[in-house]
Amino acid sequence: MGERVASVMRYHLRSHWGFYLITLLVIAAGIAVGSIGVTLLPAEQAEELRMQLGTALAGLAELDEPRLVWQAVGQNLLSVGLVLFLGLTVIGVPAVLLFLLFRGAVLGFSVGILLMSRPTDGLWMALVALLPSLLLFLPALTVTAVAALIFSLWWIRGRQGQETTISLLKALGLYLGIACILLTVAAFAGFCDAYVTPVLLGRFFTPVVPAVN
Repeated sequence: MGERVASVMRYHLRSHWGFYLITLLVIAAGIAVGSIGVTLLPAEQAEELRMQLGTALAGLAELDEPRLVWQAVGQNLLSVGLVLFLGLTVIGVPAVLLFLLFRGAVLGFSVGILLMSRPTDGLWMALVALLPSLLLFLPALTVTAVAALIFSLWWIRGRQGQETTISLLKALGLYLGIACILLTVAAFAGFCDAYVTPVLLGRFFTPVVPAVN
């Protein structure tokens, strides 16, 4: 069973590696845009963000965990769900790519803020804070985007009268099955964001709040 699953995954990667390459390039471009955006912030706004980061670190012990869980899980499910929905539309390809660019920019901006606020340990903090996203959510979002792009292109070909090798019912069944798996991974990543990340940040980092003159 395991060997069969591995064989199917290898075949999938060989057949659709171009989609993964495009998806990762778009996310990388978004990260670059977000990182550059941090350097363009006015000094006053950058200082305000630095103070907000220090205040957030200082309040890690007083976080409302149930609310944080709902926010983290809900945000992940909304992102994956939106990409899956876009894949069902005829504008899925450009819309999915634009959303990936946006998510990459958010990630790049977050890392840039950490590096700007804490030059000595900002990179290490970024790795700790974004670990669930890097290990779970980002791969899930990438696979979701690829599935959405493939389905959207298949849907467009079908509407144009081109012959397809799979029926609509089977295609929808596969798409929904993949969607359930990816939504589960996204939800688990949200739980890790809510429970694991604050603990690691509170254990390894201390707040640095600039003094107010």
